[in-house]
Amino acid sequence: MIENLLLATARASLENATRSGPPMIVPDEALASFPHQARKKSAAYVSIWRWPQMDPRASHGFHQPDEPLINAVAKAARGCALHETVFPRLKPEELSNIIIRVHLIGERKPLETTGGAIPEGNALFLEYKAHSAVFLHEVAELAGWDIQEAASQLCLKAGLPGDMWLSTDVKLMLAPVRIIEEEAPGRNPLIGEAGNG
Repeated sequence: MIENLLLATARASLENATRSGPPMIVPDEALASFPHQARKKSAAYVSIWRWPQMDPRASHGFHQPDEPLINAVAKAARGCALHETVFPRLKPEELSNIIIRVHLIGERKPLETTGGAIPEGNALFLEYKAHSAVFLHEVAELAGWDIQEAASQLCLKAGLPGDMWLSTDVKLMLAPVRIIEEEAPGRNPLIGEAGNG
């Protein structure tokens, strides 16, 4: 089952990173032995949450489909452990008390309205020249942001002025997100549906 494979990959990559191991990447010649979906170039995010309270602990990902999914998930999980800028670096002793979510990012479409909230099951993307950033629906929801505030925060995250999203040169896009989540630390996936986006 691809869900189990992706969650196991994310957890193994997290464990490896917290113990100063090398990056876990499937070499091109070995990719043929993986299911098609794992080999397909895909955008993906990994987020980790403190269990059982489900407070956010870290997130990292890739919003361009430049890597085979299995490698995008491994690199995103490693990024959660080593490159998170909001939270302290993840420690090995935390691994037994975290839940992993793998977010599979679908095709992006231009945002049609800046009113209301980011639709559930979606991610909001911002692109301007070499600058880009993304927020998943649950991040904006936890922060209490509507689309306009999320767009402003995305600008800041991307190193731009907070009102830059108002420029016609800035692209705001939505993409459906399918979430695969551990039921408990290291156990059984719970699978969420993609948004309607």
